[in-house]
Amino acid sequence: MQPATALSLCAAATICATPGECESHLDAAQWTSVTVLVIFPIVLAMLLPRAACQPRDPVPHAALTTTVAGIFVVIVVMSFGFLPTFFLLLASDYPCASPLSSCGSVSCACGMSGRDGLHGRGYVWMFVMLVLTSLMLVRAVASMPGRRSRRARWRKRALTLGALLLAFTGVFPEHFATTDHTAPTSFFLGVYALHGLGILSMMVCWVFVPLGWLVGEARRLGWRSRLRPLAARAAHALTLLVYLITYASFHTHADVSDYCAPIGDDAAACAAWPSLAPAACDALAGTSMAGHRIPVPYRCTYTNRSLSAADRILLPDAYARAHSGECKKGPCTLYANARSVSLEWGALFLLGVYVGSYALHDVRRLLAIAEAEAEEEAEGETVVVHASRHEALLRARASIDASAFDARGGRPPAS
Repeated sequence: MQPATALSLCAAATICATPGECESHLDAAQWTSVTVLVIFPIVLAMLLPRAACQPRDPVPHAALTTTVAGIFVVIVVMSFGFLPTFFLLLASDYPCASPLSSCGSVSCACGMSGRDGLHGRGYVWMFVMLVLTSLMLVRAVASMPGRRSRRARWRKRALTLGALLLAFTGVFPEHFATTDHTAPTSFFLGVYALHGLGILSMMVCWVFVPLGWLVGEARRLGWRSRLRPLAARAAHALTLLVYLITYASFHTHADVSDYCAPIGDDAAACAAWPSLAPAACDALAGTSMAGHRIPVPYRCTYTNRSLSAADRILLPDAYARAHSGECKKGPCTLYANARSVSLEWGALFLLGVYVGSYALHDVRRLLAIAEAEAEEEAEGETVVVHASRHEALLRARASIDASAFDARGGRPPAS
């Protein structure tokens, strides 16, 4: 008989084979870090608008007021949907058995299907919020001035484009299915590019471009009365940019696989996974699939609390014995995923608050200025045309009078 091949923990199968890479729960320092990343944008959004000395229109525009109120309703609903869910998942008994073990973004957790996902409810919530925001912004831009000025018309087109592309993020979520790893990688890359295009175009067209327009107007009209409002807007936009860059740097890749659940109620096999023969471990290195990376970012843990006390009483004995425990995802890259989700949440929250607090008011004011300047130029051209025509008529009349004077032998024409 050939000796049995010894099995050992395969580092090519899981990142968690390296000590310190994974955790089952967050420690105190990690909890503090994640909480600060989530709470800081909220505090900033409450303080900066007060320091900005936001000028108010003496007669508020009805469509603009309605849009601003709608944007803040979306922000509040988004916060109510995200904050309790996020912190309750982190504080649960098995946070690595939740979407936080698989996803580093809100969209991935919402669009993920399968036993660990949010079963489509999160995706519907995200889709409705984003498309509703796009609709409100397009309606607000359509009601703003900008018929005469060519500059205003181009600005309105850019703003409308950014608002429409925001819907891409809802139409194309960062979706991965747990049951199909055979889809081509190009499909996932294309969908993810469209998903990212929506958010990035919204940030560019509604934050950084309007801020640039505002700086240009301040340079033209004078800095003194506009320095404080510009400083508040620049601080907000800079914080948004920092969150966005940090998120791009620390964004974790989605892995929706689950090799723990099929192990079932075998506690020994669950605790040993992924123990492989050296040849199998070597063959595994370098393989990957769409929506699924190797090595995976988790290990397995066994729990014998899959049935409640009432279940054990009410279910048949044979079924209760067979299902008294289950194998779940255990230690995982929980902190890395939670940090990534917190950074994305912060960027989205800051984006929404900037649009509602600053961008809509600034854009309407800038478009009104451009429209007024275009009207003044048109009136000036009309006055010039009328003056030139009047001068031509006077010259023609003087010429006619001179001809009549000569025809009468130097006598002036009869009046």
